[in-house]
Amino acid sequence: MVRASAPRRRGRRWRWVWISVALLAVAAVVLVWLRPRGPTLQRVYLETVQRTEFVREVSGTGAVVAARRLSLAFPATGSIVEVPVAQGDRVRAGELLARLDTRALERELASDRAELASARTDLERVTAQQAIDRLDAQSAVTAAENRAADVAQTLADARSELAASERLFAAGGLSRNELDAAGAAVQRAERQVREAASALDTARARVAGLDTLAASQLRSGEATVRRLETTVANLEQQRADAALVAPFAGVVAQVPFEVGELVTANAPIAITLVDDSSVTVQADFDENRAVDLEAGQAATVTPDAAPELALPAVVTRVDAVAERGGAGGATLRAELAFAPAQGASIPREAVRPGYTVTARVVVRRSPEALVVPLEAILSQDGASYVFRVRQTGPGQGVAQRVAVEVADRNATLAAVRAPQLESGDRVAATNIDALRDGEAVGFEAAGGGG
Repeated sequence: MVRASAPRRRGRRWRWVWISVALLAVAAVVLVWLRPRGPTLQRVYLETVQRTEFVREVSGTGAVVAARRLSLAFPATGSIVEVPVAQGDRVRAGELLARLDTRALERELASDRAELASARTDLERVTAQQAIDRLDAQSAVTAAENRAADVAQTLADARSELAASERLFAAGGLSRNELDAAGAAVQRAERQVREAASALDTARARVAGLDTLAASQLRSGEATVRRLETTVANLEQQRADAALVAPFAGVVAQVPFEVGELVTANAPIAITLVDDSSVTVQADFDENRAVDLEAGQAATVTPDAAPELALPAVVTRVDAVAERGGAGGATLRAELAFAPAQGASIPREAVRPGYTVTARVVVRRSPEALVVPLEAILSQDGASYVFRVRQTGPGQGVAQRVAVEVADRNATLAAVRAPQLESGDRVAATNIDALRDGEAVGFEAAGGGG
């Protein structure tokens, strides 16, 4: 029995050993947990205050706009017989873009031109004949006037001779037959005067009648010529309207026509021609950002198609009136012209008309300003301040509240006036809402290190 009980006693001893070890381990953990620990430091990220150039920009979105863009539709109805251009072709001013069938129009135009030439010839012939007729009539008037003058003189002479004959007859120096002959001569002369006056009136009436007839004939002939001239001019305009011609050099952006297609006058389908020799940017700016926009301000334009580019530009115009938006806000449109450096050029492939762009306009520039990140500034009761961190050890420091006056700001930075702040000072840029003046902090500085 004694031999059998010895192993059981040894097993109980080992069990108590393991229990003791476990209790000691638990006691060690409790002692470590209950050991007094030091204060936990607020962790912040530091940014460096700099004295440098401060630039404030406002940004807007818009599109590249060609110098000219024109839709060319046929003002006449007809069948298309020629379309010598295709989308993407470059054309010169005056180059044919499309043409309608004008064969019937040409025949009508030739006929009316011939009729017009005949009418002009007739008018010239009538005018020439009128000149001849009037010359003849005027000659007859002159002859009648001369005849009237001659017979008037004859009458005067006959009357003088009659008076002398009467005196001689009274003195007995002339017979009755001779006196009667002198009286008969006066009567003949008076009759001739009346006949000459009648002939003169007739000649003058003929001239007046010819003038009236000539005026009527001229009016009729000239009216016929004007009517035919108008008809020919209209047909020539119709022939011109049957050809779409490029009014300026550019690129063909759209060709909706095909040969053989029938189009109606002023149909809403047109060849689109774009003058891309010069492009500008039209950008819309939110009303809250557009207050300081002015013509002449420098800008950069970044096309969505080439986000790595920042193309130099200048504001050329700012609309006087803003446009109301659907959400209740307003936008102000500005026009910008590209302003590449001397010898440089604008990459056409990045600024095609219609491309979307972002425009950033410099509205304020301060050559030397004390600049801090916006996220480092707190405002309370109308006053602004930052927490400058003075280093007390590796990765440790003390936060000091410093009042600042914000002079200007952009999307990320603020230009401040702060007599107690200097270039090179480091300010807390994270967890600043929880900081207190004089509080110890742990920090990480911009660029790493402590």
